[in-house]
Formats: sequence, structure tokens, C-alpha cells
Amino acid sequence: MKFFDVEIYDGEPSLTEFPIAPNTPFKEQWYWFVEDMVSIKYNFSEEIVFLIDIGWYGPRFKTGCFRVDVFGIKGVDEIYFREFSKNLDELRISITNAVKFIQKIRPLSIDEIRKLKKLDFKYSKNGRLLMFWTEGEIKNS
Repeated sequence: MKFFDVEIYDGEPSLTEFPIAPNTPFKEQWYWFVEDMVSIKYNFSEEIVFLIDIGWYGPRFKTGCFRVDVFGIKGVDEIYFREFSKNLDELRISITNAVKFIQKIRPLSIDEIRKLKKLDFKYSKNGRLLMFWTEGEIKNS
């Protein structure tokens, strides 16, 4: 299944379409620029459920940014992934990276997921802030 031109596999989005129209100025869509813009739910098992959470953080339009988080909502309740984006093209990349991360951790058991350690801050080549686990089997780069 595709959402915002990103393959999300068996993810269940909270909205059928991404709410921000790419060809409409952001200031004309101010009502969508909120922390809980949209989420994509992944049911790994009865024990493990993850969300990709997409929102806008900070003041609208000028200094704020999109934020994409991956966190557990059942079985584990930590944030496992976070990227920030300033525009829709970067946001699409961040959502793609979040989906890739979900696919990497899907085969892990709940105990293996819980063994993953704290998030660390790094910057990508284009200056986007990335956060990823510094210990454990999974790395997002």
C-alpha cells in the first residue's frame, strides 16, 4: 500500500491521504500544522504494535519542522527512530526511512527490541538531524 508516495506495506494510516497538499502554500493549510498530523500503525503481533507518527513541531511555517517518530504503543513504549524535515520532499524521505526501520525491526522478538539502547543524535550529509540506536543490532543511517 502506498501513502504519500511511500510504500508502507501493511501499515494502517490514520488518514487515507496525506493532509498537506504539495502545490498549495503552507500558510493556506495552517490548520494541518499540528503535532498529531497523521500516524501509520503496524501490528507486528498481539504483543507488539508500532506507530510511525508524523507531525509538525514549533511555530507554523517559518521555524517549525516536520517530525517523524517510530515508537512502540504495545509491548514496548520507547521512541526508536526520529527524523526532522523542513519540506515535503525531505518529509517523504523521512517517512521512507521510518518504514525501512520498521521493516528491519519486524523480525526481532520483543526481548530483542527491548535490548536496543538509547537514541543518539547525528547529522546526515544534508544537515538533517537523525536519531538512532547506538547499541543493539539495528542501526539507521
